[in-house]
Amino acid sequence: MVGIDESILISKNQFDAQVADCIELIQQHDISDLYPNQLQQIILCLNTIQTFNLKGKEETQLAALATQIYFEKRLNKVQKIVDHYYPMLHLEFGGNIQPHSYYLIK
Repeated sequence: MVGIDESILISKNQFDAQVADCIELIQQHDISDLYPNQLQQIILCLNTIQTFNLKGKEETQLAALATQIYFEKRLNKVQKIVDHYYPMLHLEFGGNIQPHSYYLIK
């Protein structure tokens, strides 16, 4: 378990693989059909992209897909939210996010 003031440390290659997996998940499945760990993965990637203003091809594609499918709005329908915090996922999304809600790329 990662503390609230800690980020998960991953390599650039691991992050790229996570982003590619998230793109595939969003393209092939409805948000309501995803498991909590899959939602966590998508949120961590989107938060990392936003936090570090990443502009790579796949990062841009994932962010655009999330916008196109109204990811946050649909997430709010399947997950309880308390001030940008999703208790069942133990992550913040959109708004003021804590370090445990995004990856730190080494």
